[in-house]
Amino acid sequence: MLSALLSGCGEGDGPVAVIPVELGATGSTMRAGRFTYVTSSRIDMIEGWDGAVVPTLVTRVTIRNDAASAVEITHGACNVSVDAYRSPDRRGAPVWNHDRSESWDRGDARACDAVLLMTHLAPGEVKQLGVNFISLIDILGDSLPDGWYFLTARTRSSSTPAGIQLPAGDFDLTVARPALRDSVRHGGLTYRAWSTVPSGGGVVQATVTAVSHAGGILIGFPRACAVTLAAYVNRERRDAAPRSGAPDWQQVRACAEGEQVYSLGGGKGLTFQETVQITDILGASRPDGEYHLAVMVRTPTRNLWLSAGSVALRR
Repeated sequence: MLSALLSGCGEGDGPVAVIPVELGATGSTMRAGRFTYVTSSRIDMIEGWDGAVVPTLVTRVTIRNDAASAVEITHGACNVSVDAYRSPDRRGAPVWNHDRSESWDRGDARACDAVLLMTHLAPGEVKQLGVNFISLIDILGDSLPDGWYFLTARTRSSSTPAGIQLPAGDFDLTVARPALRDSVRHGGLTYRAWSTVPSGGGVVQATVTAVSHAGGILIGFPRACAVTLAAYVNRERRDAAPRSGAPDWQQVRACAEGEQVYSLGGGKGLTFQETVQITDILGASRPDGEYHLAVMVRTPTRNLWLSAGSVALRR
């Protein structure tokens, strides 16, 4: 099980066998070549960028020089990333990948100073190789359920230029989340959604705008299916989407091949609209009444869910 997870390369001397020394609920100790790595994780309450104190996963990796001579290793400033899995074998693709994630509340991609650091290690000396801070809301977001997650830490230095993955503990991740938002920053754009029932039209019209809050952006959306409308009978289920399961009704879309690419300057935006017959939503059995709407936007990096308000639907 660990052979696929624990792999690395030494300085110019090919693959290095990674030997588990200790595996625990909060981390691991692994030996790789002439070094020993210790990975530990914990959940702390830490002040965020906006001054709010939030539950945060803190993962540290230290390195010990087991050789009889001193050594210098080089590494980046942000050389510890954390991935999350739902199964203890940590196989396949993680359900959450640090490097492809972004800030949940600001929609900012991960960034790090491109500097090279040097660490001197005397024989037997232990030093910190890196530390990662990530708020639990950034991991779980709108889509992942509360529950047990198994973590790995990825790190890379001149001691393992191809990188190494180390068990980083397992935790029951739980975080309070607000209701599904109608406005979200993601990938340099601010998305906003709403819906209306035009007078006498017998239809629901959902609108999504995507406005650049960065500089120039080149972005593509799938043809004919960038936005999909969904309806819920229960507001609480809509507000917990998509974790709450399948909607009571969801628009069936057929995506055409390829994508439509847009070039947006700062402050410029796009508008997507979907018009659906009310009778299509109510079908043959759903009663007239208030329905709570959401839209799913197929962005280049993930399906983004937004609240589209609530409307009264009648045949």
